[in-house]
Amino acid sequence: MCVWLNVSQKCGHICTFSRGLMFTNHTHYFPCTQVDAAIVRIMKARKRLPHTSLMSELLVQLRFPAQTSDLKKRIESLIERDYLMRDPQDNSTYNYVA
Repeated sequence: MCVWLNVSQKCGHICTFSRGLMFTNHTHYFPCTQVDAAIVRIMKARKRLPHTSLMSELLVQLRFPAQTSDLKKRIESLIERDYLMRDPQDNSTYNYVA
C-alpha cells in the first residue's frame, strides 16, 4: 500500500525539499538521502568531475524533480563531511575522497 503525503521534509540541517513523501509499509523516502547517494555514486565512478557535468548527471539520475540550489547545498554538505573536495587548481571541479 502506498500513501502520498504533501509535506515539507527537512533533511539534516542544510536542505529542505518540498514535495510529496512516499510511505510504503513504514519505509520513508527521503529526497536528501537519495541526492547524497546519487552524488557519491557518480563521483565514486568518475573520481573527478566539473560542477556542470555533475549537475547534469544528477538531474538525469534522480527520480524526482530537484532544484539546482538544493543540489548545490547537498554537494556542499558532502564537502563538509569529507566525501568530496574542491580541486585545488580549479575551484569548479570536485574530487572524490575515498
